[in-house]
Amino acid sequence: MTRDTRRGRLILEIVRESRAHPTADEIFALAQKSLPGISRSTVYRNLGLLADAGLLRRLRPDGGPDHFDAMTEGHYHFRCRNCRSVTNAALPYRAELDAPLEGMPGYRIEGHMLTLEGLCPACADR
Repeated sequence: MTRDTRRGRLILEIVRESRAHPTADEIFALAQKSLPGISRSTVYRNLGLLADAGLLRRLRPDGGPDHFDAMTEGHYHFRCRNCRSVTNAALPYRAELDAPLEGMPGYRIEGHMLTLEGLCPACADR
């Protein structure tokens, strides 16, 4: 998993327990509560290693920081354009979109992502 498995396990646990899709800075703040001496670079490095290992999904919304998701199987997201929060979208995953496309010979589709954008309930009420 990572060089320091205790820190890696803590970071993975934080993301898995989060109902939101936290940013690295949010994960760092939560990790500091359990391990006060943990550094920001350790959190960032471990997040990268966990994402590379397929244990987390890194979400890169345009115009905002990366978010991390413990649900690695196919699903879609909603991003609030105001507060930039990211949540799972209640939309069925379309696995058939991963099939080869006509008119694109030689291309191999390995997955797809869809992010809906708008306002979350809290921002829409303001």
